[in-house]
Amino acid sequence: MRKWIPAIAAIMIGVVLAIVGTTPQPPRSKDVEQAAFSSKRAMEHVRVIAAEPHPTGSEANAKVRDYLKSELEKVGAGVLLPEGVVDDRSLDRFGKWSGKRPDALTLTNVIGIIPGKVRAKRAV
Repeated sequence: MRKWIPAIAAIMIGVVLAIVGTTPQPPRSKDVEQAAFSSKRAMEHVRVIAAEPHPTGSEANAKVRDYLKSELEKVGAGVLLPEGVVDDRSLDRFGKWSGKRPDALTLTNVIGIIPGKVRAKRAV
């Protein structure tokens, strides 16, 4: 029986380490500094963005785009809003998904740029 004690102890230690290693960190407060990630703060953004469907080209999509732009600017990011025209093949696919094919559609990307501290280094 004594020869099994080290094996049982090793298994128990392994189980404890597995539990500790896979237990997620508690969420940070939304009041944590802006540079640190906060899941509570992120969830507030998700609730705003996911409050209603916002298909491409809709007024709701424009509201979400404006919200993203303003939030990026609040954290000091430069914001670019490049636009592109959707080709016919993609319009056909859009029509298949939505049930109504638009004659034309313009997409607008939201790109936030946070300047680095060392400009000589490559961008991430």
